[in-house]
Amino acid sequence: MTYGELARRIDAGGAARAVGRALAANPWHVIVPCHRVIAATGQLHGFSAAGGIDTKQMLLRRENSVRDRT
Repeated sequence: MTYGELARRIDAGGAARAVGRALAANPWHVIVPCHRVIAATGQLHGFSAAGGIDTKQMLLRRENSVRDRT
């Protein structure tokens, strides 16, 4: 899901940057998996957890690995 799509789902179309800022302040990364949100271009942008984009990529790869085993 993109930041823009998430903004539209909460009836805040055009607020993709605000969604990104809210996710950056997310204290519950495991409960609210903000690492799954991507840019409209399909690229990975912004991730405030330690390790930044590298951590985001690792989490996404790990989830795909787990999904493939089920």
